[in-house]
Amino acid sequence: MQWQSEPDKLLLVHTGGMGDLIMAEPALHAIRQRYPTSKIDFLGHPRTGKILNLLPPCLLYTSPSPRDL
Repeated sequence: MQWQSEPDKLLLVHTGGMGDLIMAEPALHAIRQRYPTSKIDFLGHPRTGKILNLLPPCLLYTSPSPRDL
C-alpha cells in the first residue's frame, strides 16, 4: 500500500511476547525510516515499554494511555 502523503500518526499494536518485540526491532526501524515525521504510538503490555526504552534513539515511541484511545 502506498500513501498519497505521509500519515500524521501511526499506531503499532503488540500482542506477542518480549522475544517477538526484540525480533521486530528491524521492522520498527524500517517503519521509522519510511515515516520519519509521523508520530508513532505503541500499544501493548506495560512491560514492553522497558524494551522500547532500550532501542536506539531514532526509534522513539509513546504509549497512549487507555483514556486517549
